[in-house]
Amino acid sequence: MKILYRTIGFCYIFIWWCPYFCSAQTVQCNDQKMLKYWYYRDRLKYFVVPGTKKGESEMATARNSNLNPNIDFGQHTVIQGYYIAMLATEYKILANAGELISAEKTKQELRLAIKSYINDQDSCEHYYDNSTIFWFDGFFIGTGIPIYFLEHNVMSPYVSYGNTFDGTFHFNLLNVDLQPDDYWVDYPRYQFNHEPRGHPGMVLPNEIPAAFIPNSVIPDPTGIEAMSQDEAVGLMLGLSLVYKLVPDDNVILNETNLDLRQSSRIIVQKMVDYM
Repeated sequence: MKILYRTIGFCYIFIWWCPYFCSAQTVQCNDQKMLKYWYYRDRLKYFVVPGTKKGESEMATARNSNLNPNIDFGQHTVIQGYYIAMLATEYKILANAGELISAEKTKQELRLAIKSYINDQDSCEHYYDNSTIFWFDGFFIGTGIPIYFLEHNVMSPYVSYGNTFDGTFHFNLLNVDLQPDDYWVDYPRYQFNHEPRGHPGMVLPNEIPAAFIPNSVIPDPTGIEAMSQDEAVGLMLGLSLVYKLVPDDNVILNETNLDLRQSSRIIVQKMVDYM
């Protein structure tokens, strides 16, 4: 099983603790640690598709779980909070190092992640009462991933759920450089088929546990669920680091009429008020 804690957790913890491990050692240690960080950072492309369409910028929790060629978004809001925390921390370190272009790129990815939460998870009441009002009130659902997120059949009526605004299929982005036989097998003891451990494994279309059915007034009850406290805590962790590490700027989010830093504050405030 490819649990994302191994990847995103490492990225987040590593940023803070690497200087302590390497301060009394050689430059080579710093270089090796940094190479390791960016290796895992690049590996996140197998768990998230940054963007503004439904399901984009939401972080998966696992790939090839239970020996199936799938990608799992179950209870992923906790991981989404860690993803936001990692992006905020990465932005701060890049900005402090004078890597302003890279820092702004990370900041844009952070904007997309926060916009995704507001639009696809918090604005969710219409799934329950058939209303056309999208409330941003602190109550959120566990996932905004459509079940057709990996659809890449151009003849399918649901193909629009499976591609980005520029027409690139999510299926292709999440499987870049992978082959169909790259998956976990039960031989000899849960080993990876022809690939080293840590390999993300191929994902097949329409294999998305914990996704909900789009265009449904009352979604499949097995595919959508209300917020939980652990998910709220995970989000608050990430959003608190955004407020601490990302400065005020003049780029306003349409969803809040505030910049990124102040938006993180108002999201937490609404969650606390709701609970």
